[in-house]
Amino acid sequence: EFGELGRAFNEMTAGLKEKEQIRSTFKRYVSSSVVDELLRSGDAVKLGGDTKQLTIQFSDIAGFTSLSEALSPEQVVEFLNVYLSQMTGEVEAESGIVDKYIGDAVMAFWGAPLPLPDHADRAARAVLRQLRRVAALREGWAGRGGLGAFSVRIGLHSGAVIVGNIGSDTRMDYTIIGDAVNTASRLEGMNKVYGTHILISEDTFRLLQGRYVARELDHIRVMGRSRPVRIYELAGEAG
Repeated sequence: EFGELGRAFNEMTAGLKEKEQIRSTFKRYVSSSVVDELLRSGDAVKLGGDTKQLTIQFSDIAGFTSLSEALSPEQVVEFLNVYLSQMTGEVEAESGIVDKYIGDAVMAFWGAPLPLPDHADRAARAVLRQLRRVAALREGWAGRGGLGAFSVRIGLHSGAVIVGNIGSDTRMDYTIIGDAVNTASRLEGMNKVYGTHILISEDTFRLLQGRYVARELDHIRVMGRSRPVRIYELAGEAG
């Protein structure tokens, strides 16, 4: 009986060590909440997805290509690592997931793998804090190749997407696809036209239910959608 107890204890310890190794290794590449959900469910990682209502963020540094030309490669990497760490920190502070980095661009979402009924609120709080982080970074980088004046454009949209493990049999990403993703990306780019920093769709605006200050700007036609999208500039929390 003592022998059986010893073997069971050793197996339990080995299993805990294996899970901790998985968590510590993969949370550097995948959000820790995704890793925790996979470990909790015990399901084998496989291709496939589900339709969920999420809020999606796209953000980009305005004119970063021109800014980076005045910097050394080491300075570019240093700046991006600091900047992306700040942006990621605010996403994760509101239980969001950074889907990917595309150069200086960030794609993130709220509402998966675990449901978040207030996903739009969390996204709005996160991006407003991101802008405050950007203001602080500008002060710290003043006089370094124009980085003291860099600005960020952000788009937020809420809608139905397919979320899950998407890719091939040998390589996959936990990511999202769908029309709502395209709309969020287009909103980020439309900041160039209106001279704004954060644009949100009417779908996100409705979910915020007056808890934020937002200015209605226009109706725009987004490529791939048949009806125009009403857009707002997100300015801050109410009060």
